[in-house]
This record gives sequence, structure tokens and C-alpha cells, in this order.
Amino acid sequence: MTEINQYYLDLKEEIRLQMKDLRFASINKTEKKKRLNPDRPISSWIKEDRLRNGIGYEFVVILRTKGCSWARSSSGGCTMCGYINDCSPDIGQDNLYSQFESAIEKNSKKIEEIRENNSDLLLKIFTSGSFFDDAEVSPETRKKILKKTAEIETIKELLVETRPDFVSEDKLLEAKNHLGDKPLELGIGMESSNKFVREILINKGFSMQKIKQAIKVAHGCGVKIKTYLLLKPPFLSEKIAIRDAVSSIKKAVEIGADTISLNPVNIQRYTVTDRLYYKKLYRPPWIYSVIEVFRQALKPEDLKNTLILCDPSSAGRERGVHNCNSRECNSVWLGILKKFISTQDLSFIAKIQLPFDNCKCWGEYNMSLDYSNY
Repeated sequence: MTEINQYYLDLKEEIRLQMKDLRFASINKTEKKKRLNPDRPISSWIKEDRLRNGIGYEFVVILRTKGCSWARSSSGGCTMCGYINDCSPDIGQDNLYSQFESAIEKNSKKIEEIRENNSDLLLKIFTSGSFFDDAEVSPETRKKILKKTAEIETIKELLVETRPDFVSEDKLLEAKNHLGDKPLELGIGMESSNKFVREILINKGFSMQKIKQAIKVAHGCGVKIKTYLLLKPPFLSEKIAIRDAVSSIKKAVEIGADTISLNPVNIQRYTVTDRLYYKKLYRPPWIYSVIEVFRQALKPEDLKNTLILCDPSSAGRERGVHNCNSRECNSVWLGILKKFISTQDLSFIAKIQLPFDNCKCWGEYNMSLDYSNY
């Protein structure tokens, strides 16, 4: 047992050394960041999306902050996450609020159209780190952003992301007070329910107990929890990755997640997955696998209390979730996935309904499940 534990510790240290090396390479590329306007967000947009009560709109604002504290620490951060590449150490708190105002101004016309159509609008504020980390978003900046959100009638609900370490009753109650009667949801990157996968292969840096505690605190404050689960972390084969995601979804339902978002890995720069990909030791997951995970993990009763989401980045592209090089094949299967997510109806992914014979890559996929290590 001692030898096994030592092996895990050595593996964990090797992965962290790799991450620190990658972060150093990313941080050294500062010239482009210096030319960026600190008062403009990384990006913002409004698009139609599946909300808790049906189809509505999401208003996404990605703020450029100093970066996730875990990624900036000696740990090197998570092995698949390259969001720190868009961050800047020179961003101040005044810049953050200016970025938020800029995003609102840019999308004001669309916000007004949504109001006139009496549609629901969910605001998602992403910081590439933790909204409740005082070192990243100060209490005063949070207060200003939340109060501004409360003033915009069209916004019906707010989602922010945070590591469970920063979830406390005081912070959540204060946030709810600033938001008024608008519901708040926290997105937490659980990634996997398996300790080895989460803490060593992903290098997440927190336990399931931390997540359970965060859910308990949030629910006690009337705040919902969205758990992000990762499909195919580095070092897992496609077959094992499916098994891991199925177990993780079941666990997330069990511990009371209000929303579950399955995130197939997309390869981001300066990450372990990026390094493995260029060595031809990693392939992003197949769309077939995403459908299979949902088929195996979910029962109709699960969907009564839990919203299931999956909106993959770089879908259909080589560095994102994809089947083969056929646009038609990828389009057909992404369409099936979108139909399931928009309706929350498992019949759309029932085995008898799926067009497995539409593309010859279905055979290649099944071969890879049995014989490929990645």
C-alpha cells in the first residue's frame, strides 16, 4: 500500500511539474497581453440557449482578470485548462467593472429586444477563475457588478463560477442581498467523482467533501449549484473516460446538483492535453461518446430535478469533440445532442433512434474503444 501511495505522489508531482513548465511558457508570452485594452472583457455575446424553464437566451460575459488563483499557484493548475492564457496580472478592480459595463453597452440593443419579446435572459459571468475569490474579484467589485445586474430588468437569473474553497454562507447571503429577488447559481468544476482522476490526472486540488460542503452551504442559502463534469481527461482511454463520466453524472445527481454540464475536452494551448495531442498521445472525445454517456447515466426521473447541459467548445473540429472529418457526420450527431439538450427528452438519444449506419466512422469508433489507449 505504501508503494502505491508513493507512486501516486510521484505521479502527482510529475504532472504538477509539467503544468508549472507550461504556465511559465504561457506567462512569458506577455507582449500581446500588454496591448489589450484592460477595460474591455475577453468576450461577450448573447445567444439562444436551454434554460431551466425552457428555451431562452444566455448573456455571456468573460471578464479578463488576473487569473485563477489555483492556476497561478505552485500547483500549476488543472491539466486541461488554458483559460489563464487570456488573463493579465495588470488588471485592476476598476478595470473589471469597466469591462462589465462595456459588455452591457455592447449588447444593450439585444437586451432590449429580449425585454420587448418578454423572453428570459440568463446572465453568465465568467472570470476564468473564481467570482468569489477576493484576490481575483474584490468584495467591492462584486457588490457593484451584482447591484448593476439587479438593476437590469431583463436579466432574470445569474450564474457565476467559483472553486468550492471560496463558497461561504456570508458571501452567498451578501450576494443574494445585492441581487434582490434574482436567483443565483454557482458553477463548480467537479470534473470527476473519481479521486484519482480529479486530484491527480486533472490536478483539481480539492476533494469531493469540499464539493458536498459547498452544495450544502449553497442550498442552505437558496443558491443553486451547477456541476461541470469533464469527458476524457488526459491519460484516460475513450472507453474508461465514458465509464468515468457516467459514474460522475450519477454521483452529481446523488449529491444534489441542480444542473449538470458535461464538458468534452477541447484542447487549449499550454496544457497537458495540448502537449499530449502534439505527441499523438491524445484525441479529443467522439460525439458518439457524449451520447453514450447520457444514455448510460440518466434515467427519466433524474431529469425531473436536474437540468442536463452540454454545449461543447470547438465542436466538430479537430481540437474539439468530433467523430471523423465528415462535416455531415459531425453535424448530424451534434444535432442529435442539441435536440436532447433543448428538450431534456431521453427518447431522442434512445439507441433505436440513432443513425449509427450513416457514416463508416462508427466502425472505427468501436474499434478504438477496444484497442486504443487514447
